[in-house]
Amino acid sequence: MHGRIGSLFQAQGALAEAEAAFGKTLDAFRRLTEQEPTNAGWQRDLAVAHSGVGDVLQTQGKLTEAEEAFGETLGVLHRLAGQDPANAGWRRDLAVAHTRLGSVLQAQGKLAEAQAAFTESLRINLPLTAQDPTNAGWQRELAVAYSRLGSLLEAQGRQDEALAAFAEDLRISRRLVVQDPTSANWQWDLAVTLRKIARLHFNAERYDLALSPYEEAARILRELAQKAPGFVNWAKERDKVESELETCRSKIRTPTDSGGGTHERAPGAPSADKPSSSAPG
Repeated sequence: MHGRIGSLFQAQGALAEAEAAFGKTLDAFRRLTEQEPTNAGWQRDLAVAHSGVGDVLQTQGKLTEAEEAFGETLGVLHRLAGQDPANAGWRRDLAVAHTRLGSVLQAQGKLAEAQAAFTESLRINLPLTAQDPTNAGWQRELAVAYSRLGSLLEAQGRQDEALAAFAEDLRISRRLVVQDPTSANWQWDLAVTLRKIARLHFNAERYDLALSPYEEAARILRELAQKAPGFVNWAKERDKVESELETCRSKIRTPTDSGGGTHERAPGAPSADKPSSSAPG
């Protein structure tokens, strides 16, 4: 119950109250696991409690404490995965924990350590998703790991490697949309990935290559905002992408030979409905 209350506080932005509630959850599971250390279910609950505390601390900007909380999560999950290596659920939890730790490390500027965490998440995730390609949850976690790695590589100025990571994210996001075209969440993830790729091209002044993913992202976000007009985040993201799209279009307008007017060059990139269009080169 403390955990559920903490989640409600977190959703409302009442972070101090959420931290206190998750702290009580953590204390309870510490006592339970001390009484019965062999109970794997309670051990996992302990890991989830540490992770919940870490999420709230990270949102509050308490990054050192968040890193410690995610480290505790990893410690518990490593023990569980070591006790039962065949348990795909434990390995999946371990991969997610590495991704979360990588995120907080990146926020602290510990880029090499963050890259190691994201890479470890991918190492665990890849055989899991190959083992069960229809598991949408696992596929999404793999896409998130690629996305986080791409953002990290971009921050390091390794643009081609970042683009390759985002291309993998895009490939998985497209497959999820094909599996369930009615899922607004998958559509949202696809639009976010397309925007990341477009901005990477735009910042490298490859405006023609940025145009198509920008246009596709804008189209998806328009449809999402129209279906759920009360959902403010979708409308805000749509407006941002529309603005960036217009800026991109303005960059690829060039003066005509006769002077006075303008024309748009035909985009040089392949259609954005092909994942390979986002690959370097």
